[in-house]
Amino acid sequence: MLIRNKTVYVYDIEIFPNVFHCVVKNTETGERLFFEISERKNNLQELVDLFWTVRNQSQIGIWERNYTTNLQFKTDKIFCGYNNIHYDNPIINYIIDFHKVMLKMSYSEICASLFKLSNLIIQSTDTNFSSWTKWKYKIYFETLDLLTMLYSQKLRVGLKEMQVTMQFRNVQEYEGDFQDYLPVSEIPKMIEYNINDVDSTEELLNRCKKDIDLRIAIEDEYGVKVLNKDGVNIGMKIITQKYLEKTGQTWNQIKDLRSPCDLIPLNEVILPFIEFESPILKSVLADMKKQTVSPGRKGYEKHFIFDELEYTVGVGGIHSVNKPEEIIPNENQILSDVDVASLYPSMIIEHKFYPQHLGKEFLEVYSQIKDERIEAKHNGNKIKNETLKLALNGLSGNLQNEHNFCYSPFTVMQINFSLAI
Repeated sequence: MLIRNKTVYVYDIEIFPNVFHCVVKNTETGERLFFEISERKNNLQELVDLFWTVRNQSQIGIWERNYTTNLQFKTDKIFCGYNNIHYDNPIINYIIDFHKVMLKMSYSEICASLFKLSNLIIQSTDTNFSSWTKWKYKIYFETLDLLTMLYSQKLRVGLKEMQVTMQFRNVQEYEGDFQDYLPVSEIPKMIEYNINDVDSTEELLNRCKKDIDLRIAIEDEYGVKVLNKDGVNIGMKIITQKYLEKTGQTWNQIKDLRSPCDLIPLNEVILPFIEFESPILKSVLADMKKQTVSPGRKGYEKHFIFDELEYTVGVGGIHSVNKPEEIIPNENQILSDVDVASLYPSMIIEHKFYPQHLGKEFLEVYSQIKDERIEAKHNGNKIKNETLKLALNGLSGNLQNEHNFCYSPFTVMQINFSLAI
């Protein structure tokens, strides 16, 4: 496969206390390359020669500068993996960083160092995250991570689960223990496992061609790099870029902005014109307006029965709590399923729900994106339509994300309770 006329190489690494192994496959020719560091051989220099393709680039702030398409890498290779941004890439970057020192070390010392880093990454917590992330944020080669492209962080699955999902011909678990020393006699068996992981990753890559083509089109249209982004993150990239253009600010000026709050009086988020005729619903509304809640999905919750159906309403919205049942309409009944087009975006714009710390300019940008999407849909521009749909729908989740510059629990409550009632 070629991406922007660059050959895609699929790769995967395996690390033991005494063995390092990497399989790389050229997706254009089918050629496999094997790199091993063990008592049998040491292919460290050959590994560095293949991967180190982004040269003559300052590594200072390169990850942040890689936000837009203004930064291009003069390389003819893209290295593709599965979870490689968070695991394999830092390992390879570490090797490239210290390869001159490692060339003077014994194989056992090299393997011990890589094994230590591997465990540090796998067992990473908030307290030790900074001890290895400098190798995550270096860019010695251009990369594609199918995991981050396909799934948001909460929905990510392992490669074996992905093999099962796509019904790959050989779902293979490694039978040994990666924490144990690997006997030389077991290395060929491990390599077969390594090859299988690479082949399944290549299969997934081929199935994702439409996803990749969409991201390339988005990059060309909006000038932001999204090849390694899932749908929600793509949407936020577009919103962010348009907001920065609108306000003339830089990413560094807005990245740490938030609107946190500990308590939210519901009478301040419920729209003032909402009224009911039903005594039951009037009672529910009156009770809600008396409540003060904390951000999150737990807290206030009220059960009620209306028209013989049971509901619960709370900070997460309104839900039916009835048991599943089969409903078969008779000849005098119509069973209908109603969907509201662009419900969240329309409500946000109509009622002017936006993070206060970002100002009305944010709402103007969001409204502009909705108008552009309607025009694209009308004109039959499928790529632009789908792209802007991602931008519009991705906002609601990021309003709840403490790590996102859109974080605004008050706005979330405005949306949730407007939907609920």
